[in-house]
Amino acid sequence: MVKHKSRVEQAPQPQQEAQQRADRIQAFWQEMEALEQEQALVLPEDQRRALRVYHDHLLSSFSRQFEVDTTKVQKQLSLGMRIVSLLGAMAFSTALFFFMYHFWGNFSIPVRVAILMTTPLLVTVAVELTARRERILYFAPMLGLLAFTGLALNLYLFRELFNLTPSAAGLLALAAFAFILAYTYNLRFLLIAGLISFMCYLSASFGAFRGGYWLSLGQRPEDFILAGLIIAALSVAPQQKYPAFPRVYRVVGLLAVFLAILFLASYGHLSYFPFSHQRVEHFYQVAGFVVAGGVIWLGVGRRLQDVVILGNVFFVIFLYTRFFAWWWDWLPAYLFFLILGAAALLILFYLKWLRRLTQEPRP
Repeated sequence: MVKHKSRVEQAPQPQQEAQQRADRIQAFWQEMEALEQEQALVLPEDQRRALRVYHDHLLSSFSRQFEVDTTKVQKQLSLGMRIVSLLGAMAFSTALFFFMYHFWGNFSIPVRVAILMTTPLLVTVAVELTARRERILYFAPMLGLLAFTGLALNLYLFRELFNLTPSAAGLLALAAFAFILAYTYNLRFLLIAGLISFMCYLSASFGAFRGGYWLSLGQRPEDFILAGLIIAALSVAPQQKYPAFPRVYRVVGLLAVFLAILFLASYGHLSYFPFSHQRVEHFYQVAGFVVAGGVIWLGVGRRLQDVVILGNVFFVIFLYTRFFAWWWDWLPAYLFFLILGAAALLILFYLKWLRRLTQEPRP
């Protein structure tokens, strides 16, 4: 056993890999207990004891080095802590905004400049100090999102204070700051904030390139379709040190595409296409189903569970919103809901077929 101990201590694994190993160990002993009860496999007592001691040592080592969850209760508590961390980050960011809004007029210009310049820097230093003390980051994401909010207020209030011309470069600066924090401390909250800022920058740039004003971003949802596709495509870039980040790129990018299509299917006058509103809406109504099916097919083919789930959710939402738009006003209520029920059955059969497809071994 001493040999095993030295090997574990000399080759520490990243936290995510350690957690996956701990989960496999817990699942192994649950299955082992079931096999022993069914008399399908019973290990000799000395081998069972040696294996249990080895696994206990591994779990103890992982818990000491990475604070992994070794029990179901710990996993539930960790999930609760992450949710509280997100809610706390949103609460502190909102508090900072309202503090500035409430007291801003009471400060002199030098004091305002000092607050604007020091707040993001001080909070960023706090992120660094906190991240050094945490093995699993709970407080650092809160402070990171607070620093991001501070920089956003910095850019906005500096512009108001000195009557500066607004520019889309501010969105790019916000995205760069969020990316730096996200990749330095492996913070998904900040990565999402950075991707949204970068998407808004791309959308504003596309609109300005076509002769519009950059602050009119959102008036042409097709700009977000292109920006979302770019962000989703960036997920293929190798990120070995950040295994969870490609999923964030895909989800954020595809959500932007789906929401833009969902909006254009009902408001065709916002499109760039020089056709009648009805034709544009019909085009995006068909495109919604095609895109959803293509995303699901791509997710199944590449074994991307997040893409499959997102495609299925969008397909169901899009289908039901179209049903309401097409038939609610002129169909009897009983017939309308009967059609909804029939559609639900068809979706269940489809998902069942898709589930069987995902169970087939890859060639």
